[in-house]
Amino acid sequence: MESTSPDFYQNLVVLRHADRLDFSDHSWTATADRPWDPPLMEDGFVRAFNSGRAILNDLGSPIHRIFVSPFLRCLQTAAQIVAAVHHVSADSAATSQLKVSIEYGLCEKLNHKAIPPEVAPKDWNWGFNISDLQTILPTVSTDHSVEPIYEEMPQFGEVPTIIRSRFEQVFKTLADRYHSQNIMLITHGIGVGVVVSTVLKNTRVFHVDYCGYAILRRPIFLNHDSFVAGNFELCSLDDTAGIKFSKH
Repeated sequence: MESTSPDFYQNLVVLRHADRLDFSDHSWTATADRPWDPPLMEDGFVRAFNSGRAILNDLGSPIHRIFVSPFLRCLQTAAQIVAAVHHVSADSAATSQLKVSIEYGLCEKLNHKAIPPEVAPKDWNWGFNISDLQTILPTVSTDHSVEPIYEEMPQFGEVPTIIRSRFEQVFKTLADRYHSQNIMLITHGIGVGVVVSTVLKNTRVFHVDYCGYAILRRPIFLNHDSFVAGNFELCSLDDTAGIKFSKH
């Protein structure tokens, strides 16, 4: 009888960014050059680093790739996660192989509910340049060769069905493209909610804390030059993960 045991398991972590400055300092946007793209507040850097350590302990396996939204708060969160990986891991080879890439498809939902008219950029010119954004990330970890799923920012005015479709596409495409690796998606609360509710059917995620995260796992079966993947299951979703949901 042919074995049905998987060749290995793939882990995927989806994480919301850390504490954004404009939600604690309401005067920040009045003088900011880019009021639509707030940085982390000081406590956010600490939270991101500590969350990175907690995730590594929960995961029990190395993270091979990180994909991150182009918004500054996500990039700064990613930099702290990478720092935590290097701090925690005793395997220098594993940490040197960690790669980070920017993915426009992981960006904030682009509508006036998330980005009010008074802070939105003129003509929806976000001013994102991949080369400039990469300077925020640790040089040794940045992967310049990855082909993005979204070549540019999504069109402004996204409705809920479009937002959900976008995150589902990015989640599934990245998981399959890098099926032999453990990956992390650093995104926004809406992205975490979509991924969790995609895996947990008939579920509505109604709150994601700063650095709230979920760890997913699926079996991978190799077949010569192809592979078959099982369904993702949630490995971690409790009060410490910072995600609240209800069944419907």
